[in-house]
Amino acid sequence: MKLFQLQKTEKRVSLQRKVMKEDRLLARNIKRLRKSRKMTQKQLSDLLAMNDLYIGQIEAGQQGLSLPVVYRIAKVFNVPLKDLFDF
Repeated sequence: MKLFQLQKTEKRVSLQRKVMKEDRLLARNIKRLRKSRKMTQKQLSDLLAMNDLYIGQIEAGQQGLSLPVVYRIAKVFNVPLKDLFDF
């Protein structure tokens, strides 16, 4: 007997889609901030000490972000963390 049975329901699938949508919105905000600062992906990656391909994947919505990475991005842009999640 399983204590917690996970069932694939419409609600669970919808939640997964919502999370993906929020990831895309976060990526859009990061790209918007970068462009408004007239910064290239390479410059941003150098400031974050990350691979520039990773930044491209983030902005394309192909790569998820951890909270520590989002925090570092907010620090580079000198904006409150909540501004990146303003969508």
